[in-house]
Amino acid sequence: MLTLVAFLIGASLSFRFRALILLPTMVLVGLATVATAIVYPGAFSSIIVTMVCVIAGLQVGYLAGVIFRATCFHSEADCATSQSELFMRQPDL
Repeated sequence: MLTLVAFLIGASLSFRFRALILLPTMVLVGLATVATAIVYPGAFSSIIVTMVCVIAGLQVGYLAGVIFRATCFHSEADCATSQSELFMRQPDL
């Protein structure tokens, strides 16, 4: 569940920010995981695995968001450019 939430957060960050935003976000996610581990104590290995999974989900979500943005919005720009070229072309005589 946490990995899915991290995936969605990473995807939403990719629409607004550059890749550098992942560094402070990973630090915040790590701190939140440690804070949760203090409140709900568990095995050290499970805390590390949770942190790694959430950070990986954040990064994969960012990558998926970048790919989605590039495929969806880039194709619309190409279509608009090709349509404007069609209307601006001089008729052949």
